[in-house]
Amino acid sequence: MKFLTRLAECEAGVRLALRKHLAAFLPRHVPQQTAQPRSIRPCCETPNSSKTAEKKRQAEAARKKHIAEMRALATR
Repeated sequence: MKFLTRLAECEAGVRLALRKHLAAFLPRHVPQQTAQPRSIRPCCETPNSSKTAEKKRQAEAARKKHIAEMRALATR
């Protein structure tokens, strides 16, 4: 309640004091140590691998289409 009245009266520095006071109630966050340092590499590789997979899929579809066309041509 004391902070609200100080805030309403536009007292200098009350915002900072209120933040510090409220921060005391928050749990402290301790970052956990990971086995290996993080890297951006996995993020960069994922799009490339999906592009590669898409190219392989398209190439396989084109190959199957070509085989079907050649079989149809052979029967004529």
